[in-house]
Amino acid sequence: MKKFIIILAILFFSCQSNETEKLTVGIQPYGIFPEDKTDTIAKTIADFYQIKTVVLPAKELYKEAFTEVKSPRYRADKMINLQKKNKVDSLDFVLGLTTKDISVTKKDKLGKIKTPTYKYADWGIMGLAY
Repeated sequence: MKKFIIILAILFFSCQSNETEKLTVGIQPYGIFPEDKTDTIAKTIADFYQIKTVVLPAKELYKEAFTEVKSPRYRADKMINLQKKNKVDSLDFVLGLTTKDISVTKKDKLGKIKTPTYKYADWGIMGLAY
C-alpha cells in the first residue's frame, strides 16, 4: 500500500474558538490522490476544528518544485510557497495532499546545511507546515 505524504500549508489550532469557525481551508489534492482519502481528510478537519473545508480540483504538482538531488522528489518548502502564491482570497489556508516523495534541506541553528551535506541537502520528510 502506498504511503500518503501530506504537504501541510496550514497552521492547525490547539484549541477551538469563534475565530476558527470563520476560517476556510482548501484541500488541494495533487496528482492522482485518492478521492475517498481527500474527502475523509476534509471531513475530519472540518469536524475536529469546526471550520469550513473546500476540496479543490486535483492538479499536477508544480514542476518548479521537482528535484533529483538524491532521488526524484518534490521540494515541500517550494510547494508551500507556490500554494501560498496561488491561493485564492476566499481561502485562509491550503492543505496539499500527494502520494509523491517530498523533501527539504535540513539546516543547523546558523542556517547552514547540516553536514554531511550529501545527506541533508535533500532530506525526505512525511509532511511540512508553516
